Amino acid sequence: MSSTKKLTEVKAKPKREAPDDVPQFFRLNVEVGDLDAATSFYTKLLGVQGRQQPGHGCYFDCGPVTLQVLDVSSIRRPHPAAKALYFTVENLEVAFNRAKTLGCLSHEDVHDAPGRGIIVRPWGERSFYLEDPWQNRCASSRRERFTQGRFVQDSLVLGDTGPGVSGPHPECPLTSNLF
Repeated sequence: MSSTKKLTEVKAKPKREAPDDVPQFFRLNVEVGDLDAATSFYTKLLGVQGRQQPGHGCYFDCGPVTLQVLDVSSIRRPHPAAKALYFTVENLEVAFNRAKTLGCLSHEDVHDAPGRGIIVRPWGERSFYLEDPWQNRCASSRRERFTQGRFVQDSLVLGDTGPGVSGPHPECPLTSNLF
């Protein structure tokens, strides 16, 4: 006895064409009020040497994105950076100790947990938060944590952690291999 199976035709979905010229995010400005102090702060925090730029800036190579520390004190008071910027590190404890030594760990709570400690956040990320002397807020997780838009392990988040702020979004496209 043989059984006969009816073959059904399966139509392939048309492939989406990728845009020819996808914009690439390459630099973020962080405004400060003292370039020398900011260069020293970010060199110690990030563990990398910045490149002084003509005028009032210093560049820090942070993976595919350059962090530009820009002194705007001659024209206005510095404006804090965007609400949340995400950076990752190889060794979260080393990054935490650098921030602790600089005395810049956050005093804010993030999702009802202290931002100033290495804690597993509700979204599964192990991170801590800090704030630079110009009110640019940061947090840090380990590099393996975010891969191709998905978390896999620990990040430095530069952002607003104040009351009513939900903290870092787990699929933020600004996450990069900063450290």
